[in-house]
Amino acid sequence: NTTADIQTFDFKPVTNYDILKIINSTKKCFEKDIKKALEYNLFDIVDYLTNLINTIFITQQVPTNWKKATIVPIPKKNSKVLNPENFHPISILPYYV
Repeated sequence: NTTADIQTFDFKPVTNYDILKIINSTKKCFEKDIKKALEYNLFDIVDYLTNLINTIFITQQVPTNWKKATIVPIPKKNSKVLNPENFHPISILPYYV
């Protein structure tokens, strides 16, 4: 491997508009209580979210509790559940800090 073989990329700073666009496109994925909180407070928190995301990009550090996940075994289709090899591990990440 040479340096030319390694692909790099840079994150560009996000804007309030970028954050609003992402949240509005994913609202259907949120639970009901999160969706309501976003609808009432979105414009109050968009500056905070934009600053948070840009700080993560600049410092290249993600908050520790965002890295924790709960691993849930999901049985494979048409498999015997008594065999541990017949499960897919699914990571459930927290949706709030």
